[in-house]
Amino acid sequence: MQSSARDAVIAIQGGQTRSEEGVEQVNNASTTLRRITSAVEAIRDMNRQIATAAEEQTSVAEGITHNLVEIKAIASNNQDNVKRTQEASNNLSGLSIGLNDVISRLST
Repeated sequence: MQSSARDAVIAIQGGQTRSEEGVEQVNNASTTLRRITSAVEAIRDMNRQIATAAEEQTSVAEGITHNLVEIKAIASNNQDNVKRTQEASNNLSGLSIGLNDVISRLST
């Protein structure tokens, strides 16, 4: 009977040890899961920041494209104005030469 009681005590102690080890493993798993959850939340926040930055970059790129289109239109308009100014200058030069001829004839 003593041997059976001793065996029972040993079995109970072994069961208690295994239970304690199981509790420790569950606690470790819980801690690990909390760390994983925190890491996933941090990654999700980073993804949001990346998405926001990408949207901002897209908006800036669209603004730059719009500004470049406007600059091109202004440059084209300026080029047209330069041509008109050159034509007007040539006309004035011709008129000046003609006026000089008239003055020369009148002076002689």
